[in-house]
Amino acid sequence: PVRINFSANTTVEQLLGQYLPRIINNQRTFAWSDGDLLAALTRGSWILLDELNLCPPEVLDELSQVFDEFSRAARDAAYVPSFTVRMTGERRAIHRNCRIFA
Repeated sequence: PVRINFSANTTVEQLLGQYLPRIINNQRTFAWSDGDLLAALTRGSWILLDELNLCPPEVLDELSQVFDEFSRAARDAAYVPSFTVRMTGERRAIHRNCRIFA
């Protein structure tokens, strides 16, 4: 299980990911790094969203897309839940075994 604690300082980047500076082959570059929530969603973890009521509105806006996917998957067993990571434009599948508790 994965526990994610929210606060007024929680950012979308912490949850979904961000580009971080890296050195690859002695070259400085930026590489994508999955956030805690995105990694847990794609692994199929059980996720506890603790103190969700404290997070900023922009974080809730991003999370609503994930919640909508879970809602649709609950109504349609054939539906494969996925969502678009805003920062990359990439569509990522949510593992079928993933569960969210808030």
